[in-house]
Amino acid sequence: MQNTTGEKLVESWLDRQTEKRYQSALLQLLNAEGWSILHNTRHNALEFGKDIIARDPSGKLVALQLKGNPGSRLTKSQAQSMLPQVLELLEVPVPETYQLHPDERHAAVIVTNGEVEEESLLEFEKIGLRTQKGSCSADRLMVWGRGELLSRFRNKVSDVWSTDIEGMRLVLETFASDGQSLIDTEALSNLLVHSIGVPTLAMRSPEKDSRISSALLLGEIIKAPWYASENHYVLFQISTMLAIFCLRYADDVSRLAVIRAYDGVIVDHCRDLIQEAQERSFEAEFTWAQFSPLDEIDIMKERLRLVADVCATLVLSGAELSEADKAFVITTLGKSVPPGSIWGEGAIPSLIVRYWALRRLDPTVMPDQLLRGALIALVRAARHGEPAPPSPYYNFEECLYLYSGGQLGTESDIADDSSKNRSWFSFTLMQMLAKRNWKQTCRNAWQAFSKLLHERVDLPLDAFFDARLVKAGRAVTTPLYSDTWHNLVKSAVENDNPGFPHAFADRAWLIASYVALVPYRAWQPVMMWLDTQLSCTWYNREHLPEL
Repeated sequence: MQNTTGEKLVESWLDRQTEKRYQSALLQLLNAEGWSILHNTRHNALEFGKDIIARDPSGKLVALQLKGNPGSRLTKSQAQSMLPQVLELLEVPVPETYQLHPDERHAAVIVTNGEVEEESLLEFEKIGLRTQKGSCSADRLMVWGRGELLSRFRNKVSDVWSTDIEGMRLVLETFASDGQSLIDTEALSNLLVHSIGVPTLAMRSPEKDSRISSALLLGEIIKAPWYASENHYVLFQISTMLAIFCLRYADDVSRLAVIRAYDGVIVDHCRDLIQEAQERSFEAEFTWAQFSPLDEIDIMKERLRLVADVCATLVLSGAELSEADKAFVITTLGKSVPPGSIWGEGAIPSLIVRYWALRRLDPTVMPDQLLRGALIALVRAARHGEPAPPSPYYNFEECLYLYSGGQLGTESDIADDSSKNRSWFSFTLMQMLAKRNWKQTCRNAWQAFSKLLHERVDLPLDAFFDARLVKAGRAVTTPLYSDTWHNLVKSAVENDNPGFPHAFADRAWLIASYVALVPYRAWQPVMMWLDTQLSCTWYNREHLPEL
């Protein structure tokens, strides 16, 4: 893409953002410029009078206070109303945790995406005179207006947007979205690969650092249509895909820390969604229509599943929940997991992720019973369903098209691809139950289970980190015969090495969220690795059944 086009898109994006919406992008911009982010406030009790605390590339301690003026000016009256905040920005020291020594003074920066009127600058200049006193915690006051922000963002355009025609098309299509529809995960992955690229053996550390910060910055900008429509689910969807895409570059502690710092963005989108659901009286015991119930009856349960996936992310990430939020999460998860909600193999990874979340909340046998029911329902549907559950490469809309005889959903060639007597995830479910010592259930299900052909794909590990359909690797179909209980359990316990670095252990919740979004990346070793990381089981490597 020509840089002028990227610059115009950046300008259009910046002029439509509120303070909250451009804060995440500013963080990624500062990272890309070599700043070290020390504190990022999300407007809670720990603001310290400063939205962002960081060190610039020279090591100078800087505190930034953000103001949103989308497409407008910061007037004199607005500047005067801000003076108490500016005074706090100047006079209140940065917490000692972030200081090199107790007397370290910081640079104070007022940031706005609007034009700053001259009279406003004079107001800030007057109060900035306080920094000349040694007793003031700040040693200078600066103002970054729209021009300064645009200049900084434009300097990164060449790192963010692709120069090829396909990359340009993908960015423009995404940026022009109405903000209502779910994002196409494969299209998003293609956009990221065209714009950011993938690591090579010859790539040096500084280049990898730049690719991560550029990807996260690009993501915050292309999220603009969904920010505008307050579509919190898609914001969660894009942010999760971005973080996973960047993991392919996280081959050392510092780069992994940058991705870890992005966790708050994902969790915030999850919180926003469940708060909106509660405000709009989304009750899991009943179906919920956004517009007309008669028009949306076929997608209500799927909407429940998507909200429940977000609830599962909150639980597995360890996010703190209020009592009201926790009650909503428990109810929503519980109502989202009956086996009857399986519309295709693509729904199984999501169901398993919600099971892991439920297992953390419910110590009874009930979550395991749901896992058991899912295996029985999936095997029965694969053998006797008309049609059998489609493969995980077909999404809900395509499955709806199949089940409705072409009357609803998204048209595809799904009717020509029979899944009769084939299954992708019943093997994973069987292994999970074996690890939990559900011996009788496994025995009872084995006869029907062993009559299925069990499908999987063997792909290079790098293919895991985005949703593109690749030609590398191979498809494997495995028939199963009789086996001993010991061998079944042992294979389940040992089938948990997808090749992830050990440092990815605390990324398990993120990877779980990703496989719910991109079910054809829920490879058997990935799911069993997640099972080891996110849940406790009866059998493990130190405890196996007797021979």
